[in-house]
Amino acid sequence: MSKLQGLMVPLVTPLTKEREFDAEAMNQIIDKLIDNVNSFYVAGSTGEFLALPVKVRLEAIDTVIKAVDKKVPVIAGIGACAYEDVLDFADKAYDSGADIVSLQLPPYFPMTDEMIEHFFTTIVEYSKLPLMLYSIPQFNGKKIPVSVAKKFVGHPNVVGIKDSSGDLEYFESLVKECKTDDYKVFMGEETLIYEGLKRGCNGSVASIGHLYPELCNEIFDAGTAGDWDKAKQLQKKLVERQSEYNKIGGYFSVVSGIKRMMAKEGICQEYMAKIFEK
Repeated sequence: MSKLQGLMVPLVTPLTKEREFDAEAMNQIIDKLIDNVNSFYVAGSTGEFLALPVKVRLEAIDTVIKAVDKKVPVIAGIGACAYEDVLDFADKAYDSGADIVSLQLPPYFPMTDEMIEHFFTTIVEYSKLPLMLYSIPQFNGKKIPVSVAKKFVGHPNVVGIKDSSGDLEYFESLVKECKTDDYKVFMGEETLIYEGLKRGCNGSVASIGHLYPELCNEIFDAGTAGDWDKAKQLQKKLVERQSEYNKIGGYFSVVSGIKRMMAKEGICQEYMAKIFEK
C-alpha cells in the first residue's frame, strides 16, 4: 500500500434525528474532502462504531466505499467485543470493497500479551483484506505491545499500525522497531502530528481533518521537507483550531464538536448515537 501516507481522515457517522444513517450527508462529507486526503477510515472511534447499530455501521462502510470509488484507500474498522463478530465484519468489509481493515483490542476484558498476539494472528490469517493494527489504550486499557506489533513486520497481510495512545516514547519505539516500506506507522493523536513526523511516522489519522484538511497537509509537507520550525508553528495553529470545536462540543467533543461545526455548514446534522444523550 504505497499510497498509505499523509492525511487519513477517520470519518464521523452522520445521523438523522431518528438516528438512522444519513447517506446524503456522508456523500457530502466525502465530496468536501476527497481532493485533500490520502485515505479514509470508516467505522472507527470517531465514527462511534460501538455505540451504533450494526445496520448503521455497515451502511456507513458501503456508502463511503461507493462514494470514494477507489480514488483513495478506504480502511474499514472491524472492531467488536466478540471474536466471531470481528470475523463477520472482516467478511462484510471485503464484500463491500474496502481496501484495508483495521482492528483494535476488544474493550472491557483484560488480555495478556500472549492473548493479544493470538487474537491478531488469527484475524490476520482469516481476513481476505490486509490489516492495520490500532492501538488505543484509552478505550481498552492496554497498548498493543511493541513486541506483538513487530511480529507482523514483513507479513503480507499487515500494512502497519495506527497509534492513538499519545505516548511518544511508545510511538517512537513503534517507528524504530516496526516501520518499513511496507509496514506503515500512523500517528493517531492529532495534537502530536508534528511530534510523530519528527519521529518518522508515515502520516496522521486526524479527526480535525474534517474541518481543516489543508492545514493537516501543510504540517505533513513541512515535516517531510525537514522544515521543522514551520511544522511546529502549523501544529500550534492546528491545536488552536481544535479548541474551537472542543468549546462547542458536548460529551465526546472530538466528535460532537466536529458534527456541530459541519452542521453550521449544512453538511450534516449534529446528532450523536443515543447513548450520548443527556
